[in-house]
Amino acid sequence: MGPVAQLQTINLQALKRGCADEVSKLLGAAEQNGIFYLDLTDEVPLDGVPDEIDRLSRSLFGLSAEEKMRFDVDKLDPYKLNGYKPVGRNAGGIPGQRDGFESYAISSNPDSPAPPVVAQFRPELAEFQSICLDLAQVLFESLSVACGLPKESSFQACHSNPALNLVRLLRYPGALAPDNPHFSIPQPAHTDMGSLTFLCTDAPGLQIQPVGSSDWLHVLPKRGHPVVNLGDAMKTLSNGRFQSVLHRVISVPGGGILGAEDRYSFAYLLRPEPSTPMAPLPGLGSVGSEGEPVRTCEEWVSMKFRALRA
Repeated sequence: MGPVAQLQTINLQALKRGCADEVSKLLGAAEQNGIFYLDLTDEVPLDGVPDEIDRLSRSLFGLSAEEKMRFDVDKLDPYKLNGYKPVGRNAGGIPGQRDGFESYAISSNPDSPAPPVVAQFRPELAEFQSICLDLAQVLFESLSVACGLPKESSFQACHSNPALNLVRLLRYPGALAPDNPHFSIPQPAHTDMGSLTFLCTDAPGLQIQPVGSSDWLHVLPKRGHPVVNLGDAMKTLSNGRFQSVLHRVISVPGGGILGAEDRYSFAYLLRPEPSTPMAPLPGLGSVGSEGEPVRTCEEWVSMKFRALRA
């Protein structure tokens, strides 16, 4: 398989207790590579929810292409918060190829248009969102304390409105034949645009490239330990103190679970409030270069997606 990343494991209960050592571990993980396992085994707040959302994912992606394309994400929502993205819409991980995965975004607005199967799982989706928002609050508060930020200009203060947050379901089709290289790197290397991503999957395939390294390391799934990574928004808000980890998903054609079978995963993506200035928080750096306009998060997300679809 190749080298495996040795991620920090952050215990949620220890953070809730304000354990100084655990807060220090979290700060170190944010500064080093911006990714870690979050240990939820002491309270199991995700108990049962991942299995239900996995059922939704398999049902939704099992719909006909025609039905899924009725909810084309590029036509439904200018900020890509809701709707379906087919295989091949973005650039792929191999030069000259398109991407090799399909995804479905579900916004925090329960009235957003969606296939009927999504309505059947609205309670589970709402519970998953609520759990992730609670988890994020603990992480934001801990990082704010570690950085000495007052509550009025803290990380949690600019994440109280979940308007730009979403659940993203993903399916990576397995390799069609042992000699088919098309999906060997179905997703190009990228950093997430948002603040925090909570990733749930039982399948391997995620890789990260540590800061300052050219090596790709596998991130193995751990039951009860979602993978949490920081994105570009947190790097910007922290004035570069926190890292936004470079990552990708790979499949090995004909290579067993890494390639021969479909890979499913889902994530909750948090972004700052729409009106949040995308600049360092007060106390963490200057607002920006003179004469250079500071975009709001809403404008910033739109700009990022325009580049992605190019």
